[in-house]
Amino acid sequence: MRCIDGVRFRAPMTSFAKAVYILSGMPLEQAIRSVLRVFRREDRAHLQIDAPAGEPQVGHYPALPGWTPDEIAILTPDQLSTNPPPPVLRDPAFPDEPTRRPPPRAEQPEPYHAYTHNAAGDDPPEDQALPPLRFTPVEPTFRPQVRVTPVEDEAGRLAVYYFEADTVDTFDSPNFWRAPHILPWKARWDVTGRGGVRYSIFRSGHHAPHSGPVLEFPFRATAMRLPDDWRMLNRAELERHALALGYALDRDATIREVFDWVRHTIVWSAQSKVRSTLDVFCTGVGACGQANALCSLLLELNGIRTRGVSGFDPIIRKETDCRGGGHSAAEYYDEDNQRWNYIDPYLDLLLPGVAAADFDAHEIGDLALGTAACLRPLKRQFMYRRYFDRLNRMIPVSMLQVDGDERRWGTRWPLVQPRPFAPGELFPETQTIHVRARYLLTNGQRVLHRSVRPNPAGGTGVVASPWATTAFEIRPRELLGID
Repeated sequence: MRCIDGVRFRAPMTSFAKAVYILSGMPLEQAIRSVLRVFRREDRAHLQIDAPAGEPQVGHYPALPGWTPDEIAILTPDQLSTNPPPPVLRDPAFPDEPTRRPPPRAEQPEPYHAYTHNAAGDDPPEDQALPPLRFTPVEPTFRPQVRVTPVEDEAGRLAVYYFEADTVDTFDSPNFWRAPHILPWKARWDVTGRGGVRYSIFRSGHHAPHSGPVLEFPFRATAMRLPDDWRMLNRAELERHALALGYALDRDATIREVFDWVRHTIVWSAQSKVRSTLDVFCTGVGACGQANALCSLLLELNGIRTRGVSGFDPIIRKETDCRGGGHSAAEYYDEDNQRWNYIDPYLDLLLPGVAAADFDAHEIGDLALGTAACLRPLKRQFMYRRYFDRLNRMIPVSMLQVDGDERRWGTRWPLVQPRPFAPGELFPETQTIHVRARYLLTNGQRVLHRSVRPNPAGGTGVVASPWATTAFEIRPRELLGID
């Protein structure tokens, strides 16, 4: 009898496995693993795999069709359990004040806006001799377009444009966002604010980053209504902001507005500590589960039911260094069609009509995500799924604990209701929006999604122009028809 990774093989090997063993010269255990990876499930029907005494059977697990014995053997007894947890309904975990706030601006690590264009983390050199950008007049509409005069470089270099928008001219308030969306250069663990974060100017979390000479607002300009001071954010302000994002919009437009606001404003960070959804709102930073939790809560405060869904690929989790092979996203519920829909502003994915459980049978499941060095398709990313409530009203369940119907879980708990606010309490009468812009001259390098491997020489010869600034005023209440 052979034992591999704690799994005992009692049945004789197939002739193919024997051939691999004899001809390849590889150890017997490795030969068996190789055969198990390539055989189809029906070709392995005679194999019986037993776990050590006291552990659950892992061979041909009926609730995991298509899984190989190797993959099943990686799961823990708790992950293989089909016993549902008690259906206990608890009060939502939604505090009035955050547990973490950004430190005062003067105490945050410097610099507040830092950028790098190469693997060494160097700032792109600024050439004061380059002409600054010139802005054209801005029309104060719901979605303003801020245009600059395109640059013609005599040397034929490519001009890549960068914009930043805020309600203060220091560009460090909760209303700040940038285009194109760019990612932190390196993960900084457990940060409580955006101070000191350095950004990679050619690396984006968006699938189609735009770096042309026009800034198009991805959400309504009326969403730039938060206080200028981070310390003024709390639960009441989060509720006001949720209602402002969805104000005068139908359900589908509200989902899109919330999705776009989160994906443009929350800065990626690495977190080893538990952070409440309110903490994410009050700091402006979060990992995948935290950013998507904020999206979920903003939707729920607009009357749209959501649930969390996390997943992992067992082989990646065991055999690679791709951060455990796991990801945490969200789904919103369509009451009319009685189905869940995947939403993930962290990874820039909004998939109406498709749930995480559908990835294996849907073409979108073949979409490979991750970094260029560690790509994995969605259907592998969510091979093993776990469902949970962001506000901890119910005990989380796995895909094996829902009695074969992953659609039902999360459809019954009462939704959190925001406090009533008059429309005039949601929006200021006037709001000044500051925009600054600059361009980089590059040797062909562009802003790319993080899954695309950049040109190793693309960061050489890069120079940046000075920042140019402009400002314009909008009247949110007038735009929204609020008396």
